[in-house]
Amino acid sequence: MLAVGAVVSDTGVRAGEMCTRTIEDLSPSLEELRVVRRPQGWSQSEAFTELLALSGLSRAALKR
Repeated sequence: MLAVGAVVSDTGVRAGEMCTRTIEDLSPSLEELRVVRRPQGWSQSEAFTELLALSGLSRAALKR
């Protein structure tokens, strides 16, 4: 549970974005998380991918 909270705090991902993350979305060193952002509402923008940095607390919690 600490890992989820720490990752959300570091990255600002929304609930739906966090729920769709898999182990493949983490870098091998646990320093980055890949997130696919999909605009909400009536936006015509397309989805895009971001690599977001993770803090030391997040990396330690993920390792556990």
